[in-house]
Amino acid sequence: MECDLAIVGAGPAGLSAALYAGRRKARTVVFEEKMAGGSMNVTPVIENYPGFKSVGGLELAKRMREQAESLETVEFVDKEVVDASGSFPAFSLKTADGQEFKAKAIILATGAEYRKIGVPGGKEFEGRGVVYCATCDAPLFEGKAVAVVGGGNNALNTALMLADTAKKVFLVHRREEFRAEQVLVDRLRKKGNTEFVLNAVPTKVIGKKMVSGLEYEDARTKEKKTLEVEGVFVSIGVTPVSELAKKLGAEVTENNYVKTDLRTCATTAKGVFAAGDVTGWWRQIIAACAQGGVAATNAVEAVRQK
Repeated sequence: MECDLAIVGAGPAGLSAALYAGRRKARTVVFEEKMAGGSMNVTPVIENYPGFKSVGGLELAKRMREQAESLETVEFVDKEVVDASGSFPAFSLKTADGQEFKAKAIILATGAEYRKIGVPGGKEFEGRGVVYCATCDAPLFEGKAVAVVGGGNNALNTALMLADTAKKVFLVHRREEFRAEQVLVDRLRKKGNTEFVLNAVPTKVIGKKMVSGLEYEDARTKEKKTLEVEGVFVSIGVTPVSELAKKLGAEVTENNYVKTDLRTCATTAKGVFAAGDVTGWWRQIIAACAQGGVAATNAVEAVRQK
């Protein structure tokens, strides 16, 4: 299959790119093997996106996909892109099932993956109590005691989501202060079934067949303590998904974020653009949408000027 523009990833950046490219009548293929929406899918309530006083992340993602998908030149392919090669204006993308696609330009909106907890038991108990996607698994812990590890917006949003159904929610953070917005911290403090465990560094996930506890070290006293929980929800940051960028010859930073020109979202590889969390820019939905629009506009322009 051939197209003008291939967009890899359907978070807010990829969906916005598809919208802008589709409105320019560019033949566009959007690749996403998971649920469209990216980080929006793990945000229960969004209150800082223009036009909505309050909207669920899943609902906003659904609306974005439907809007982009309604354009006649936009097609969604629910498959993972595992390889990319070529140069402008003749790129080749291969999906996990071996299907090959040709594109004149590429937008990488591949986002970032959850950073692993990295302690004994963390890997062993994935899927058995250690959780990285609260939206996916929160219902499984209704009426149970759980721990949320992290101190940013995602961690606080996860704790807020869990507090609605869990018996007890421990928020475990290695520092005294949070990186999260104060409004989220204040909202969580008002919940009657939450407890803040601060200056706490996780050291081990405990369990037999399933998780039964989280061991941590007090950063001040070095004393080790254990929380009796059946779930450990990890939200300690992300790692950019930039492997395809490297394969296409685009430069990345020392932290593996894709280098882009902020004015155009062009990478150092001609015909390859990047938008959203993979660039390491401001990790907000509105910022990702803006980058997606900029990337699509410049990618389509590059294709038509060729």
